[in-house]
Amino acid sequence: GLAPTDLDAIVFATVSPDHFIPGNGVFLQRPLGVGTIPALDIRQACSGFIYGLSVADAWIRAGMFRRILVVGQEIQSTGMDVSDNGRNTAVIFADGAGAVVLEATDDPNRGLLAFDLHSQGEFAEMLWVDSPGSMYHPEISHKDLDDGKQYLQMDGKEVFRHAVTRMPESVNAVVGKLGLGIGDISLLLAHQANLRIAEMVQRKLDLRDDQVYNNIQQYGNTTAATIPILLDECVRGGRVKEGDLVVLTAFGAGFSWGSVACRW
Repeated sequence: GLAPTDLDAIVFATVSPDHFIPGNGVFLQRPLGVGTIPALDIRQACSGFIYGLSVADAWIRAGMFRRILVVGQEIQSTGMDVSDNGRNTAVIFADGAGAVVLEATDDPNRGLLAFDLHSQGEFAEMLWVDSPGSMYHPEISHKDLDDGKQYLQMDGKEVFRHAVTRMPESVNAVVGKLGLGIGDISLLLAHQANLRIAEMVQRKLDLRDDQVYNNIQQYGNTTAATIPILLDECVRGGRVKEGDLVVLTAFGAGFSWGSVACRW
C-alpha cells in the first residue's frame, strides 16, 4: 500500500554493481522517482542484506528516517569463469534480487530486535575478485585478464569450514541477546551458499525441518539476494505468521557474517 515517494532512504547491498562508480543505489533511485532521498551502497557480499538491515535499523532508531528500502541484488552471471577453471564457482553463483521496506514501529516487542555482526579480514583472499582494483595501475591489465583475475576465486573448503562454524555461533549469540534459546526460533533463514552448508547449520543448531527453509536448489547462490528471496517465499507461502521469531543469518566474503532476530 505504499508509493515510492513514501520512502525516506535506500540501502543497496551488492558486490556486482552495474558500474564501478557510482553505486547501484542511485540507479535504482532514479527510475523510482523518489526525489533526492539518500541512497547508500554497501559491499558486504553474502552478508550484505544483514548489514543493510542493521544500517537501516540504526537510522530509524536514531530518528533520521522512518521508512527505508533495503535491497539485496546481484548479477553474478557476467562475472563467472565458465571454463573448467571456474567450475567450482560457476555452478553455484547466480543472479537475483529482493527487497524489504523497513519502517518504524511503536511496539518494542516487534520488528528487528537484535543483531550480531562480525568480520575477519585475515581470510579476505579465500573468497575474492583480485582485479580490477585501484591498488593496481592500470586497474586491470591484459595480463590480469589472461590470468583470470577478473573472476571470482574461492577456496571452497575454507569457506565451508568457517561458514558452518560462524553461522551457528552467530545465531546462538543473537537469540542469547534476547534471553532466548534456539528452541524459541520459529524459522531460521540462512544464506543459501550451498545446500550442504545449510544442512550442516541446521544439524549444529538441532533445528527441525519445519524450522528452516532452503531454495538454493531452485535459484543458486544469489549472494546478497538470497535472504530477501527466502523471506519473500516464506511470507507468500504462509511459513511466517504474526508473533513468530524469525532469525536471518549469513556468511560470506571478507570473511564477514552476522545474524538478526526479528519478531514478526
